Amino acid sequence: MNTSNIAVVLVIGLALGVFAGYYFGYDRGFERALVLQPTPLVTPVRVTSTPTPLPTPTSSPTPTTLVDPRIMAASLQLVGKWQSEEDSAFFREYKADATVVDSHDSVAGVVVTTDKWSLFTADTAEATISFQLNNNDTYIKHTSTTDPVYFRIVSVTPTTLEVVNMSKGGGLKFAKLP
Repeated sequence: MNTSNIAVVLVIGLALGVFAGYYFGYDRGFERALVLQPTPLVTPVRVTSTPTPLPTPTSSPTPTTLVDPRIMAASLQLVGKWQSEEDSAFFREYKADATVVDSHDSVAGVVVTTDKWSLFTADTAEATISFQLNNNDTYIKHTSTTDPVYFRIVSVTPTTLEVVNMSKGGGLKFAKLP
């Protein structure tokens, strides 16, 4: 066989191969395979705007902005209205907006004071605290126009609250009102 015959056989073989590939591939399923391809689990999303950068803190965090599991647990149970077990005319209400309302019924009428409250631990306490902090305890700070008043939470449950006044001494026990 001479080289010209080999070239003709190769060209004919190549043409048959292309034709067979086209016939069996394209006409027998490749064009449908494009339609039947599985869709991806995650659809790509095009971002059309630039994301807003996160704000940078302008001051040091306060005790209520730090996420501490003890603070979160106490905060969830503390919010609500409490009645003193020692003096049934004294009520304290911790509100979710960080206000605390003390009210006392007396012969002269109802005396109401409103302060701000926050929770902290020994890890998140301000440097100005003048009493000994226990690493395992959670504390309440009542802030008013006068000096702040601090309480150590002895226990808080969905129905009872017991605190010790760290500023003046003495303990208080409360029952939660429905």
